[in-house]
Amino acid sequence: MLEDLEKIKNELIIRGYTQRTIDQYLIYIKEYVLFTEEKFTNWKNVDRVHDILVQYLAQKKQTVKNTSLAMIFFALKFLYEGYLKSHVMDDLKLPKKEKYLPTVLTKEEVKTLFDVTKDTRNKLVLWLLYSSGLRVSELCSLKYSDLDFHEATAKVISGKGNKDRIVILSKIWIEEYKKYRAKYNKKYNSEYVFAKLNGKPFSSDTMERIVKESSKLAGIKKDISCHSLRHCLHPDTRIFLNSQISSAKDLFNSNNKIINSINLLDLNLEVDKINNKFDHKSDKLLSIWADGYELSCTPEHRLFTINENGVSEILAKDLKIGTYLLGIKKIEHVGKKKYNPDIWRLIGYILGDGSISIVNHGIKIYDKNKKNIDYYNEIVKKEFNKITTITEYKDRKSYSLNIYDVKILKFICDLGLNKRSKERRVPLELYSATKEEISSFIAGYYDAEGNTGNPKFFSSNKDLLKDIQQLLLYFGIDSHLNRRIRTVKLPQGKILNNNIIYILYILHLPDQQLFKKYVPTLKTMKLESRFVGEKLPVGLILSKLNNKIKLMVGFRYKMALQDNIRFDRHLSKILPTKETLNKILKHLDKIKEFDNDVLILKNICNTNRVKWLKVKKVEELKYTGIVYDFSVSRNHNLITDGFISHNSFATHMLEQGENLRTIQTLLGHSSIATTQIYTKVTTEDLKKVKNPLDKLK
Repeated sequence: MLEDLEKIKNELIIRGYTQRTIDQYLIYIKEYVLFTEEKFTNWKNVDRVHDILVQYLAQKKQTVKNTSLAMIFFALKFLYEGYLKSHVMDDLKLPKKEKYLPTVLTKEEVKTLFDVTKDTRNKLVLWLLYSSGLRVSELCSLKYSDLDFHEATAKVISGKGNKDRIVILSKIWIEEYKKYRAKYNKKYNSEYVFAKLNGKPFSSDTMERIVKESSKLAGIKKDISCHSLRHCLHPDTRIFLNSQISSAKDLFNSNNKIINSINLLDLNLEVDKINNKFDHKSDKLLSIWADGYELSCTPEHRLFTINENGVSEILAKDLKIGTYLLGIKKIEHVGKKKYNPDIWRLIGYILGDGSISIVNHGIKIYDKNKKNIDYYNEIVKKEFNKITTITEYKDRKSYSLNIYDVKILKFICDLGLNKRSKERRVPLELYSATKEEISSFIAGYYDAEGNTGNPKFFSSNKDLLKDIQQLLLYFGIDSHLNRRIRTVKLPQGKILNNNIIYILYILHLPDQQLFKKYVPTLKTMKLESRFVGEKLPVGLILSKLNNKIKLMVGFRYKMALQDNIRFDRHLSKILPTKETLNKILKHLDKIKEFDNDVLILKNICNTNRVKWLKVKKVEELKYTGIVYDFSVSRNHNLITDGFISHNSFATHMLEQGENLRTIQTLLGHSSIATTQIYTKVTTEDLKKVKNPLDKLK
């Protein structure tokens, strides 16, 4: 069988495998053949071959990681299926790949790595790895003819997945490499960017050795490789998964990968998958308040805004008052039943206005309305078969329902409700419960902390109200969180100045109607009398079109005459409602050259999944701790505290504020075509991106 290795090599070459893969496959196949020849010679004995394969892979499993075992598996699969035309491996399963997080260097560590590397060639290797995002195999095979110094780009021929792509070059690297090339090329006389004395390209092992030696000199303890040079949210940020909500920290520490995300082409909700996650330390966060939603994130965190070309990215640190951000309007949710809805209703009330005493083995809930106390008394009797007592406080004009039962107390404590009021949160189990259970819980909480009249919740616990706000999105109910500083006089006469209270408003008539429909509170509600309609921030797109419309005689007059539309009104501050925009689109749809913009406007107008949040305030938070990044496979975004957040891709280019999908293209990821659709990235766009090495210097 060993004599067939040359034929196998030729077959691999014909099929377009890289030289590195060919070399590895041949090593593994040769090793396997030597292993098997001692045991049998009849390759057509399928059962015997299968047994030997299992024995061999089991033996290798003891000495190599699953990543290497997978490579061995594919090498043998090619041997049998690609060369011997046998299906003996059909029922053998590929070993699972180990889960690991990439090693990420800080900018300070990268600078130190460069500073301690004195050898010119080695420094140029490190600079190029860092600044271009090249894979080590791509750098080894990079030729001088692939470099374009005038455009500051390099062409990667047949990169990962056999795809060509353009990467940007640092101006600093170009200047220093020219000097290096002029000095050493006569000596090496090679077509490759980096070569040995014989003119042949460096091996991957040589490149890895350069990185390892420099990292040792720099005193970097991390186990880094060439790949380390290729490479946020507050821990409590709520992220919508498929059928539940999770904090960023819990999601990071869990095996859950399925999330909800928005397809930015049609602005519809889709199920997506997390394909990587990162954590790192941050000493600065921003608190972004936009139309009653708040997000805490790093200044480099990316969100989505709207400009003349439609939906586009924006860094948190670049936000200004009045910027519109993409938010979520409604999340589909099914969930699984946890407890009877009335139990959740009692839990909601206890969370809002309950007093829990472990010492006295009791729970008390308070209300000024005796009918409400009687209502919850019946729930306790029905669901727990317990007799309670009711106490009247004539001096306070209120009542308490007293529940003394060890089992009920333990149940409530296990849900985390025995914490101080400002530390209480919605029980985690509720996030994956049914909508009926969630609506009952919210009703109970509203009975305790809600307003009679216009619907709104009160609490000194901001995070608890943010939990409620996210749950309301399951019903498509928009709510607005607001912070108010007030002076409070306690019953004992003590006055508290600068007391912060948070209010969660249900402001608009459609949302109030949904709230009344889904949340069966005992409180009497007063609804708004009218609603003008949902407004859309499309003024920049309309302004761009207006430059051409001005030249069309009678076009605006026709819109005004037929549909009473004054087009000029909607080019700046006055936002059109959905109804008005639909009327405008009826006219724009007739002009062929507007097709692309009309499609964008239609998607914005017709979606019922997203809404636009106007930034009202951006504050800097004092924070030192861990923040979390997630990379999402297809749509590259996730839903965070009501905002649509761009997934992170923890590279230093991202830290420097470059376009994330441009970086994705530069790094040659497999979804490059989708990437270009999302952001209209062209080769010209890539040339405009400033290289991170230039910024680092």
